[in-house]
Amino acid sequence: MSAPALQQPHAGSQSELEQRVHPRWRPVLTSWVALALSLLEAICTLFVALSKVGILVTFTSFLSTVIVSRYHANVVRIPALGIAFVAGVLNLMVVWKQRRSRALASAAWRKRALTARQRWRERLTMLAALSAISAVIAEFWIHPVHWQ
Repeated sequence: MSAPALQQPHAGSQSELEQRVHPRWRPVLTSWVALALSLLEAICTLFVALSKVGILVTFTSFLSTVIVSRYHANVVRIPALGIAFVAGVLNLMVVWKQRRSRALASAAWRKRALTARQRWRERLTMLAALSAISAVIAEFWIHPVHWQ
């Protein structure tokens, strides 16, 4: 049994798809196919761009590490930590002084309740000050100072 011979379409014959699709809808079908292919191409381009962004982020983080390592030296680190510690202590002292002044008997005649915003601001100030002091202590504990 021999294999069936491939039939070559005649120049004037229509393909099976052309026979099934009405001539009026051919441009619409062509447009939708073009749109689907362009969306596929756009998705591929997006993924290529995202991979390039990942490379850029990696390179940037490497450069920032190199640059920051200079500023992590004791010459810069110790004064910055000292300023942060002093600022935290001063903020805690100011909040303590405000609370102590409001609690005095001589302030009773002018005392009014703190608004919610004032209480929130006072708590945020205390949280920031305690966080700064804790960060300074942790920094000295994790990276002890080695004077050379």
